[in-house]
Amino acid sequence: MRYIGVLLFFICIISCKHVNKPIVHLKVVDENLYRSFDMAYEKIYGSVQSICDSGFSYEIDSGKRYKSLDWVILCKFDNRGNETEADGFDDDNVFKCKTLYTYNSNGKLERQYYYKPINDSPLIYVYNYDEKGHATGYNLYIGNDGKVDSKSVDSLDSKGNAVQNCLIEQGKMTLKSYAKVYDARGKMTSGNMTNFIETWAAQFKYDDSGNLIEQITKRVNKNATDSFDYKYLPDTFSFKYVNKDAYGNWLKKSIYKNGALKNITRRKIIYY
Repeated sequence: MRYIGVLLFFICIISCKHVNKPIVHLKVVDENLYRSFDMAYEKIYGSVQSICDSGFSYEIDSGKRYKSLDWVILCKFDNRGNETEADGFDDDNVFKCKTLYTYNSNGKLERQYYYKPINDSPLIYVYNYDEKGHATGYNLYIGNDGKVDSKSVDSLDSKGNAVQNCLIEQGKMTLKSYAKVYDARGKMTSGNMTNFIETWAAQFKYDDSGNLIEQITKRVNKNATDSFDYKYLPDTFSFKYVNKDAYGNWLKKSIYKNGALKNITRRKIIYY
């Protein structure tokens, strides 16, 4: 999405000190493939040392299907389940970006440092929490001058779920998500998002393991009196997970847009 700006790679925001409990890992958000309204988490079991995901895109031209490698992301974890580093590479295995993570004394993600070799200014995310330890947003610093460039602020329900979020840039609200609905597992089942020019609505479904299996997205006109724009029909994204390992973690994920295969992620996991 144009207004997201930076592609979000792997972020681990809670740690696990026991190998029989899952760590929480952020799925790669490909803004060109589907629109994400929330950080859709997946559970990864076992004492994970590293995860390497390779993303392949599929296109059909003149009746023939073409496959190409788009990206590779290598994530590293400490022995407590905290993600410490994520490196991104392009289809030629050229290093493109790095993200470093640090945690506070309670094991909560405190700081995310993102940079590219050709980028003069790193992006530094400093995360905020309430007195109960629930995440309430972050401050974004561009460069090391100590000046806050933008803020993301969450409004929480009684369970600590973010039911509303707004992005504030230079004192002005530029992005807002609202009407988020969660199920008993804390998974978001629906939500809206607007940049005050256009508004998007989405619905989500999950399997018994909590993996996202379907996302239906549609655009809503800004004018409240208008119905859905006929030029922007709903898109349905389906997610299929196969080739699970001995821990039950998937090693291959396929994404379909309106029934057509668009992306496959192949995963390699190394355990301690």
